[in-house]
Amino acid sequence: MEDLFENLPEDPSEAFVAFEKRARKEYLEDSIDDVSLDGWNMYLQSVSSFAHGFAEDFDRGELNGISSEHCNSYPDAKVRYALIQGAIGRIFAKKVRDQRNGLVVDVELSNEAKIEIRKLVEDIKRKIDDADIGASKKDSLLEKLNKSLFELDKKRTSLGYYLSAMIQIASATGKAAEELEPVVSKFERITKAIGLGSKEQKQLPKWEEQKRLPPPSE
Repeated sequence: MEDLFENLPEDPSEAFVAFEKRARKEYLEDSIDDVSLDGWNMYLQSVSSFAHGFAEDFDRGELNGISSEHCNSYPDAKVRYALIQGAIGRIFAKKVRDQRNGLVVDVELSNEAKIEIRKLVEDIKRKIDDADIGASKKDSLLEKLNKSLFELDKKRTSLGYYLSAMIQIASATGKAAEELEPVVSKFERITKAIGLGSKEQKQLPKWEEQKRLPPPSE
């Protein structure tokens, strides 16, 4: 069994997200399908206990709905899992917002970076189009992503629409968070492509510094 507490980040919110990933791998085997109720309870109780151990270090609202009570049904387990993922999204979104102060929001990208980013954005759009998140959320995200694609045609590419879409996805809660989970790693790849393909990469927010932790699910 992996030591879930070994070498965690010092920052409480980063430690919480890193711990959740380890607990998910240990008890859910990185999947929410075909997990025993005992496995769900081990995961939920370990993550909620860890979170509330650091409760005073979190901003109000970041841990809303996370409970250490025993879970008696699979539907309840998945609802509580979604609440945990929502908490992770709120933590991540806050870090992104904090990082935006003083950020260069338009950059000159190489053609290679633009090609890679365009492919990733189109892939994200397909996944969002298939997600059951409601028409208004879907339209809002697709509009931001389409505008970010338009920016790739310019000499200097604005990152505003991309960052806005990333924050909206990171802030999703409940069922929407679960539905949008598969696109988070795509945003990480876009961020890396921007950093590698930009002349201003030293002024861009480094993904590792924004999160220094994994996406809600890989």
